Amino acid sequence: MGSGRNSENVLNIVGMIYQFSFRVGPSQVHQNCLDRFNPGHKVGKGVYFCPEIKISEDYAGYANLGGKKFKVLLMVRVKNNKIRGCGSCQYLKNYYIINGTTDEVRPYRILLKNAN
Repeated sequence: MGSGRNSENVLNIVGMIYQFSFRVGPSQVHQNCLDRFNPGHKVGKGVYFCPEIKISEDYAGYANLGGKKFKVLLMVRVKNNKIRGCGSCQYLKNYYIINGTTDEVRPYRILLKNAN
């Protein structure tokens, strides 16, 4: 596997991030929940994020690099006023939802885990 800024592997991962990340999923089962961060409003449709890596791994994408398969996760920063969360779902306390545009989401770290 190559390394460095000009590595084809790094460019493939970056391309995958822009192609597949931050899309509103089809389920949206919590769009009608009351938002715990914005009382009186519903969560609405959006992109789901989770700060717990063990949970996030279940939703990870995959990349093949140097003949090995890796789970790919992103660490992101989000503007606080863009975060939504379901207030009525006890098991969703660690999920956050960003509605509408994801322009306020900034990936800052790529996490890889060997999936072989």
